[in-house]
Amino acid sequence: MNKKLCKSIGKNIVIGCIAIICVFPIIMLTLRSFMPYNELYSNFHLFPKRWSIIGYEKIILMDYQYYIHFWNSVFYTVCILIGSLIISILAGYGFSCFEFPGKRILFVFYIVLMLLPFQATVVPQYLTIHSLGLLNHRAGVILPNLFATFGTILMTQYMQGIDSELLDAGKIDGLSGFRLFRKLVVPLCKPAISAYIVLEFIDLWNMIEQPKIFLSNIQLYPLSLRLGNISNEGILAGGIIFSILPLLIFRYFRDDMIEGISLSVIK
Repeated sequence: MNKKLCKSIGKNIVIGCIAIICVFPIIMLTLRSFMPYNELYSNFHLFPKRWSIIGYEKIILMDYQYYIHFWNSVFYTVCILIGSLIISILAGYGFSCFEFPGKRILFVFYIVLMLLPFQATVVPQYLTIHSLGLLNHRAGVILPNLFATFGTILMTQYMQGIDSELLDAGKIDGLSGFRLFRKLVVPLCKPAISAYIVLEFIDLWNMIEQPKIFLSNIQLYPLSLRLGNISNEGILAGGIIFSILPLLIFRYFRDDMIEGISLSVIK
């Protein structure tokens, strides 16, 4: 019993130390965002000697471009997230509940595509977007991200763990394929959907490569690209404000996200 207790305490200490290491930079940046710019790089004290909100004033009251790029990020993220979520759920339902020729090969192909880095697929994406005439257009950023393979794999893994007896009972009750999907499968997949929303939101909110390559009009840039051009006084404040929305999304979906990822891995 003592060994188990010591092991548990040691584990908690290690987890606590890792958590402190991960959170410390965020706390430091938040505190230094309230420091006057002329003192920001002249000292390295954790707590500011003088507190100032000039950085937040610059961003909130004087930099209207910040709002333009913020809503660009919201637009890209929401459009891609809704579209890719619908496609991922439908594709996962097809892979997990139906049999068709080449199913296993196609699913392996999905896994390979998920493992490929963006740099390996950027040229085909660029040529496709160029041939469709969507360069320097919002759709050029949205369209390639609608077919994210990660969502399909996550939904497939989760749906494969749904009890087949529940699906059979729904069919006996007279539910058609689409009604079975809408009334039974989708509600059961809420944890996996929450996990996908959080993970995909964070990825989309911070995307840089695709907008930088596919867009030449700076007014169409998301905020993740705009942050590097913020005035010196507001650069830390802009980054802190930029991080608030992902934190709220994570806080809202946290419990379902953890459950969805855990069950998907087990199944």
